[in-house]
Amino acid sequence: ILTSITYNTRNIDCHTQPIRHSLGAVRFEDLLAPNAFLEADTLLRSAVSLDELAYAAHNQTLVVARRDGAILAINTNDGSIRWQTNRHAQILHDIDAGHGLVAILGSDLPPNASFNGYIPPEQRLHALTVLDIESGDTLSRTAILQAGGWVKLTREAQAAVGTAAGVLAIHPFEGSLL
Repeated sequence: ILTSITYNTRNIDCHTQPIRHSLGAVRFEDLLAPNAFLEADTLLRSAVSLDELAYAAHNQTLVVARRDGAILAINTNDGSIRWQTNRHAQILHDIDAGHGLVAILGSDLPPNASFNGYIPPEQRLHALTVLDIESGDTLSRTAILQAGGWVKLTREAQAAVGTAAGVLAIHPFEGSLL
């Protein structure tokens, strides 16, 4: 539940419904045996549960992303959901927001990949996707050859992506390497 409180007056501005409820069921659960632990490597951490949440905020928008790629943007003024999606990554590695953008670093399973609850990075297709924070519209999608561990939007509105091989700078609107 997100509760927005005005700092000076301590007035409660809004409440949201439980965020996990808004995101819906975790994807892939129907493919697993009962009680199997669904996890993935994210480069920085060797195993994360795909129901773990990551957050990024910019101005009056809080972006909440689950590791299975379900994402929603919440207006922190009134608690309403601005937009919601699950089409940009099957496994979310990192997320950042700024300059009116949301940067999503993630990976997808290749077609016909076997799935047993663990998804090695070398079997996945890695990409950086940049969205408009107000609408959720896709601005660019850039394939990345190695698994990415983190993404940060710089003051110059560039996307910096950390991989095992080094740091990439990507133009968020064109999707090109800088």
